[in-house]
Amino acid sequence: MKQENCLRVRMLGGFSMEYANRPISFGKRTQSRFIQLFQLLMLHQEGVGKDQLIEALYGWEDIGNKNICLNNLVYRLRKQLASVGLPQDEYVKVSSGICVWNGTIPVDSDVQKFEYEYDAALHTEDPDRQVSHLMCAWNTYTGELLPQLASENWVIEESERLKKLYCGCVNRLGQLLKSRREYQQMLEVYKTAADLYPFEEYRGGGTGQPCIAGTL
Repeated sequence: MKQENCLRVRMLGGFSMEYANRPISFGKRTQSRFIQLFQLLMLHQEGVGKDQLIEALYGWEDIGNKNICLNNLVYRLRKQLASVGLPQDEYVKVSSGICVWNGTIPVDSDVQKFEYEYDAALHTEDPDRQVSHLMCAWNTYTGELLPQLASENWVIEESERLKKLYCGCVNRLGQLLKSRREYQQMLEVYKTAADLYPFEEYRGGGTGQPCIAGTL
């Protein structure tokens, strides 16, 4: 996405944001609930249920009315987004029990891009286009989802889902590169994957399904 006034969000291998070609930051509050709410909305830009958000953000914590707590968190997130330099906007719409990212500025998310490119590769029969999409997906996946929040249950679940997609991407891309005799690029793909997930097996000539756990 090339728009200048675009919110770029990186969540693979770390967390960072950029707006209008300049970095923006919430400071040292990297594990605050309002930031996690923002990250969840970035992962589910089509919308996510309030019950799901409450479960992810509060779990079994013994606090008061969790629905009110979530509403307050939405309000706080709106204020914080404006305070770090984003234009005044509603940003989060809550309707019929669903929270949806509702900002008017375009968003460029690495997770979104990775999933889009991998899905595009699965839905084309053209081998050249498959390689192009898979290479883009592979380059976009620079590490596990939000490693600084690796102990959060919702991050564990989302990270495992994305990891399976990445392993599928690596296997499919490796097979295609092998069939094109692009062995150097194939080795680079497998080496990068092995650096990220050293205990996984990647099948250079298998079915292209997600990788399976290796043995120690």
